[in-house]
Amino acid sequence: MEHGGDDEYPGNAVVVQTADIKTTKGTTYKADGIPLPSTAERCLVADDFKQEEFVSPYTGQVLPYNIYLPEDYNPEEQYPLVLFIHDAGVPSGPIKHTLYQGNGATSWAEPKAQARHKCIVVASEYPFITIDDNWNYSHHLDATIALLKDLQTRYSIDPARIYTMGQSMGCMSSIVMMLKEPELFAGALLVAGKWNPTLMGPLAGQNIWIISCEGDASSNTLQGEAVALWRSQGNAVTEATWNMTLPAMQLSEEADKMRADGNHLLFTHLTGGNHRATWFVAYGIKGVQDWLFCFAVGMLTEAYRQRLAREKVEYERNKAELALYKAQIKPHFLFNTLNTIYGLLIMHSDKTEAALERFINLTKYMYNNANMEFISLAEEVEYIGQYIDLQRLRLNEYADVSFSHRVENEAMPIPPMLLITFVENAFKYGISSNEPCFIHIRLNQQGHHFDFEVTNSVFKRITGTSQQMGIENCRRRLSLLYPNHYQLDCGLCKEGVFHVRLELNTPQI
Repeated sequence: MEHGGDDEYPGNAVVVQTADIKTTKGTTYKADGIPLPSTAERCLVADDFKQEEFVSPYTGQVLPYNIYLPEDYNPEEQYPLVLFIHDAGVPSGPIKHTLYQGNGATSWAEPKAQARHKCIVVASEYPFITIDDNWNYSHHLDATIALLKDLQTRYSIDPARIYTMGQSMGCMSSIVMMLKEPELFAGALLVAGKWNPTLMGPLAGQNIWIISCEGDASSNTLQGEAVALWRSQGNAVTEATWNMTLPAMQLSEEADKMRADGNHLLFTHLTGGNHRATWFVAYGIKGVQDWLFCFAVGMLTEAYRQRLAREKVEYERNKAELALYKAQIKPHFLFNTLNTIYGLLIMHSDKTEAALERFINLTKYMYNNANMEFISLAEEVEYIGQYIDLQRLRLNEYADVSFSHRVENEAMPIPPMLLITFVENAFKYGISSNEPCFIHIRLNQQGHHFDFEVTNSVFKRITGTSQQMGIENCRRRLSLLYPNHYQLDCGLCKEGVFHVRLELNTPQI
């Protein structure tokens, strides 16, 4: 791995008095132009960290780090630990450089922050870059995990409240460590960084707040793709845009608004700025700090497991219910079809052999596909066509039956035997052997939109029992398979005419 960048933090300054200075007591100090070099340096908060070293158990290499202990540290109490990891600009530099690169480490040790949340703060100074933009990472991250475990043996640390954060390289390093040790960290603040979004799915069970400037295109894009992945997995992510120039109090109020959603995954976009601008804003926001310290290891993961368990139970229940509805369709379909063939037999029709052939084809379809969750739309269209051809064998010149279909994507998935109920009902109630009658069926699929219509004449009274077995059965299947993404309307549209229209409009199709 490479050495670090060129970030430097000089420890001296030269001051030149360019104008007279008058004190409140009236004394005047004339400007003399003489350079006055500084003789000592004091860095507030950063000087409260002490410097230590850790020897990697894997390579024997020394990992320098800074550690802050609360002012009234008591070994009898347990404290949360905040780990900060710097950017690629300061590896191999003086050990305290990580404390000056933004305020990612020092903001947690400031007096006001400690008054709200006493914690131990650790900031390593890596001798090499820990990770690069091609997703290659070094053994130093394993050494960091080992360091955190070692610190728990030497300091009074609450093992359920260890948090990680960092900017750019530090953000990426935090992501890798969470993937490696998902039970180690209670939460993470990921600033101005990124990772391969296709690998971030497992992090949906972690407490994560991402903050990035809109001017940081790489971070925004890839982290946005990770957020999209989490949402596709069924996770809620709170997302908002803040003006990064707002006063600290208003930024905290914006953070509280996001926290109010109660989600454990959050993504904040800061207007303007660039990659490094985020470093000086993200960490010191009171609302963000308060959010992070709300979590402990096991709190979310247990809730996450419970949610997955509930979803699995719900899935199995819905699966069983759908199986029951499809089981009800089979005898209903067989009864209607066999009744048609029986009618041809008693009339000694020469169409009986063709009817039996179509019946065999329909039966094969039913038993091959009825237990599948989805089949292709092309198969379902073929099935409906075969059924209509079978029914036509018993019709006379009074019946006007049409089936038009336009399909853009024949591979579109659709539940098997969903549409046949509407077609069966049309033939059951809409056909007469001695009066003009009609059944018009239209199917249209384009993009994400699916439209199916059946219009037929009515000669028999449609009973409540039949509707319960047929259309209401379909309505329940639709509500399970396409919640909030379907529209089913049916009923008498005028005297003697029954109309059914089903619309699906969802990316699922």
